Amino acid sequence: MMHKPAFRHLFSLMITVTFLCVSQSHARVFELTADGPMTIQQAADQAQAGDVIQLAPGVYKQRVAFTKNSGEFGKPITLQGPADAILDGAMPMDIKWEDVSFITKGLYRTPITWRPWYVTANNQHITQFYYKRVKIGSTGNKNTEWPGLFEKGPSGRTLKGAEAIAMVNDDERMLYMRYADNTNPATQDIQLSPKFPNVLVDGVHRIVIRGITVRNGWCGVYLKNTLGSFVEDCKIGPTQHGIQLAENADRCTVRFNDITLNPLAHIDPKGDGRGNWTNWLATKTHGYWDHFGISFADSTGGNLVHDNHVHDHWGGIEDHSKNADTNDGSLIHHNLVENIADDGLEPEGSQPNCQWYDNVVRNAICGFRIKPVKKGPMYIYRNIIYDCGEGFRNFSTSPSKPDVYVYQNTTFARRSAYSSNSVFDDGLKNYHYYNNLFFGSNPWSNAKKSKLPNWHGDYNVFVRTGDSSDWDKGIEILKQQGLDPNSKFIKAGTVVVKDLAKPNFELTSQSAARNAGTNISKLIGKTLPGLEDAKYQSANVDAGTLSFGQSMPKVPRNRNDISDLAEAGYFPAADAKWRRAIPDEKGSNTTGSPMKVANEISRYWEGKVKAQPLSQASMKQKEAVEIADDVKLGENLIENPQFAQHTGDKVPGWKLYNNGGTKHTLHVDTNQVPKGVAQSARIDMQGTAGGLGQFLQRIYVKPGKKYRFTGYLMSNVPGAGLYQIKIYNGKQELARLSSVKSSGSWKKAVVDITDTNVNKIEIIGRFKQTGQTSGKSMWFADMSLAQVIGSGSSSSASTSKASVASTPTAVAKTPAIDPSSIETSTDTATPQEGNLLENALFADVDGKGAAEKWKMVNGKNTHHTAVVDTEEKPEGVGQSVRIHIDGEGKGQGQMFQRLYHQPQGKMKFSCYLKGDIAGIAFVQIKIFNGKKELKRISAPRNTTDWKKVSVEFENPNINKIEVIARFKQSGYVQGKNIYFADMYLGPASE
Repeated sequence: MMHKPAFRHLFSLMITVTFLCVSQSHARVFELTADGPMTIQQAADQAQAGDVIQLAPGVYKQRVAFTKNSGEFGKPITLQGPADAILDGAMPMDIKWEDVSFITKGLYRTPITWRPWYVTANNQHITQFYYKRVKIGSTGNKNTEWPGLFEKGPSGRTLKGAEAIAMVNDDERMLYMRYADNTNPATQDIQLSPKFPNVLVDGVHRIVIRGITVRNGWCGVYLKNTLGSFVEDCKIGPTQHGIQLAENADRCTVRFNDITLNPLAHIDPKGDGRGNWTNWLATKTHGYWDHFGISFADSTGGNLVHDNHVHDHWGGIEDHSKNADTNDGSLIHHNLVENIADDGLEPEGSQPNCQWYDNVVRNAICGFRIKPVKKGPMYIYRNIIYDCGEGFRNFSTSPSKPDVYVYQNTTFARRSAYSSNSVFDDGLKNYHYYNNLFFGSNPWSNAKKSKLPNWHGDYNVFVRTGDSSDWDKGIEILKQQGLDPNSKFIKAGTVVVKDLAKPNFELTSQSAARNAGTNISKLIGKTLPGLEDAKYQSANVDAGTLSFGQSMPKVPRNRNDISDLAEAGYFPAADAKWRRAIPDEKGSNTTGSPMKVANEISRYWEGKVKAQPLSQASMKQKEAVEIADDVKLGENLIENPQFAQHTGDKVPGWKLYNNGGTKHTLHVDTNQVPKGVAQSARIDMQGTAGGLGQFLQRIYVKPGKKYRFTGYLMSNVPGAGLYQIKIYNGKQELARLSSVKSSGSWKKAVVDITDTNVNKIEIIGRFKQTGQTSGKSMWFADMSLAQVIGSGSSSSASTSKASVASTPTAVAKTPAIDPSSIETSTDTATPQEGNLLENALFADVDGKGAAEKWKMVNGKNTHHTAVVDTEEKPEGVGQSVRIHIDGEGKGQGQMFQRLYHQPQGKMKFSCYLKGDIAGIAFVQIKIFNGKKELKRISAPRNTTDWKKVSVEFENPNINKIEVIARFKQSGYVQGKNIYFADMYLGPASE
């Protein structure tokens, strides 16, 4: 039940210029001004339940973290102010722009002393390239590396559309920027922000953020580990992300906010062909992928997101709750989402009992994109989606196949009513589409060779717009699949609603949508949310959002028109207890904050600058060291390069990798080969682990030389694979060089290695591991890695190039250097009697230099490596395992070992650990009974020196234990190392 407050008096007596106070027993009002003397953070640290932090108009160059004190039911801690009280998260930087037209005309750069994550100009969002995706030598194509992208734009489209693009060069510690019209950025108001939220609520409850403007920040408001907090009536933007309901946000409310990216780029998806494709490519293909207006990420659930206006943004309202036990029962309703560069509404992951209803989406590439749902049921109803490229897009699949109900919606799409994109395996058999009113040129469309529709769909009304020939094909496919037998397909020009152009989706008296639906409750045997009204329980139900006689809704609603609106601080009820969905990994009341400690701004760049800024001389040097096509080459350094040595399908010198989600197999193929070549290596791809599979050989070479790699490749799914050449100096990875991608016919790839510091090279055949490629094949053939004869010892940046040819490579059977050069020992500082772990001392090393019996887990965007290190180790211990953090992923990275054991009494785990940065790693013990997880036990976190940690646990029901080395995988720790050594798991000594 929603509670209304009784009439309350707030007596105040001014005692300083900073705050008003009655006494210690009454609430206080902290009255702040932009010029101090008290900061917002100081007020937040002092505020108690019932206190108000009142901002006067002005620009506050501050950020604030609520982490110390909580409000109470009816007595929240409130930060509020008028709209012209502006919380600006930009941080000072001594910007000194330098014209670097020698790279490309109109390009400027400035040195930077800390790592900015967000850039605005004149209070407008600036599109950014993400350096790790476009660095020189990373793609094998100069047009997709940053100098070429700044010169020609994505896909050669120029920068017009994006209008201006910035990039932080992490190696040089430079900020680059170019305007489409070559404007000097020194004439603009450039603001830079670190990877902090402007407002953070973490580990405290019932905090209210009201009325203020928030701009210039990585995230506007970030709610985490909090119960009953509110964000209302705020103006947010430009910020990279608007409001996020993150881990363990429980029954929080986000309402009546205005959220925008306010981009300089042309973000209107109709503004440039299929959307503003220049800006879309710059962001999605070469930049930071996505931004959002409002987002969920593993919240506890029960959150209310309603009556917000998200506009002129990249993405509208999105849910990326990946953990299956999160985000239960959140309600997303009565929001207006318009003018969106990508997707309007986008749920994904955990959606149990979540309801998305009564929202209006206008002008997005896709109105409602349903990404893989791990847990349901999810309910989508009474939404109006119009002027979008697609109405509903079913994207990808989830192994758990939860129920998703889509009913009583109205969509008007420029293309298809609903579509399938990357839907494989056994499809979407538990999706249900009923009583919807669809306007579009095609009932159903297919992308990326998705599985044909196999959901439950009926009693929908499809109204044709335009004269596309896809209309009849779409109907035929639906009928063929047994879908929509009682649905109506209405010819173009038929009047179904009052004004489709305006639009006004109110039904006409003769509308084909009238009585076209069905009693869904009777059809499926239960009443779904939103269908409790008698009009949905009759035999004659209208299709679409609006029943006959209903008017077009006003969204967002007027606050005064809502009768059951809880006052901030009064939801949830007084007896509500905070619920944790994501386990506590630190043993405290918070799982940590996203880089909120001030000195961590600069700590992202510890150590020396990795590269000198690109100069005109180095540009010319780079051109001078490129290898000519007719160069003389030395012996082939690859072992078994044509796969002539093999016993059955066992191929010496090469290793094919599988993980838990794949069962790829390697075969020597004498039928599918390039001309003049005897055999190839065929990989039959099985599994959908995501990312890229690999088939590799490691070779040690002499530094001071240049090398050329060549090899053939093809696949029966175009673009499924490529060669990737990783080059190293010792343990340091210098670059990843990529070849041309495969096609349906043989291509010869050429990759040149011109960095003369290289002493180790990995030749990797890469291939996709998706539903699109599962069951398909990839071929590699006739490879060579050879020294360029006469190549000198001058060093340069790594480059690569790819070409197509048809002449097979001459074979010189020169074996690769043996990589087994790591000398380990079984020295230990911990008695090993009773140790249940295999290879607990990391003395057994596999062919990659990693510790046997331990599994490193990588996601789509991470490439962490774990290698045995005989130099960095605790005193008295033989070696450690060093994990190099490479890439950004969600949650914690992990290397683990699973064992099956029924302990007889108390157990103990211990190990040594350290890291380049304190507090970024720890060991977690998961205990199970069968599939049921009983508990997670975490050992203390690392310091920067070797530290021995231990934990004890006991449970009579244990029969399975996982020992997991956990570590952060964010931009903050990118490139850092963590170390573990001398592990023990066994009986605790009495």
